Amino acid sequence: MKSSCLHYHFETIGSTNTWAKENVDQIDPEGVTLISASEQTLGRGRFKRRWQSPINLNIYATFCFYIDSNRSDFGHLPQLLALAAIQVLEDLNFHPALKWPNDILLNGKKVAGILCETMMLEQKRYMINGIGLNVNMPTELLNKIDRPATSLFKERGHEFDLNILLKQLDVKFTSYLSHFLKHGFDAFFPSFQLRSTFKQGQFIQFNHNQTLLEGIFESLHPDGSVQIKLLDGTSKKFYSGEFMFEDFI
Repeated sequence: MKSSCLHYHFETIGSTNTWAKENVDQIDPEGVTLISASEQTLGRGRFKRRWQSPINLNIYATFCFYIDSNRSDFGHLPQLLALAAIQVLEDLNFHPALKWPNDILLNGKKVAGILCETMMLEQKRYMINGIGLNVNMPTELLNKIDRPATSLFKERGHEFDLNILLKQLDVKFTSYLSHFLKHGFDAFFPSFQLRSTFKQGQFIQFNHNQTLLEGIFESLHPDGSVQIKLLDGTSKKFYSGEFMFEDFI
């Protein structure tokens, strides 16, 4: 895959992910369909949080495609999109970090988030991989976000071409996806591990099912899970949850 087979762009939309779910009949059944927007009025992230989506400032995009319903490794797809976005940023000489499971940080502040959703349609799994990347968002708007956030503009001091960045992300993700569908996530895991914000032995706070846990970060696993040694001495593996921002600012 060189880039998405279909690309729908909207000036204003509720949410690119929502459009992808409500317009399945317009999605390419064989390749990747990209949905993008200049503005989202109902943008959302993980845990149903609102994603600030002002017009003509950032990238709001969703990559849609079908995979075999028997594949058990589809949970890696948001991480794959995160790695593609990280590579695009590294090509611009940024130094992003990955906050498990798939948030992207610059200088300890969130610059991009990913929301992956899935639906079973007939005998295939329909994947909806959404990303919001703060590109030209100014400080006054970033300050309205309830968590530490940044943008490429704030970090570098000049604006970036949204169309060029989106094209680069499209090409990178579809290339990664093609390799993943043939060979799995193993080839990507070292890169995922290397860019992780947390290092072995680091004290962390972790929100799991609305419960705040504290402990020591032990490792990431190739299956996408994280190993944490809790304060009571038990070592547990988690497939979902959220590291608290205060740990690494």
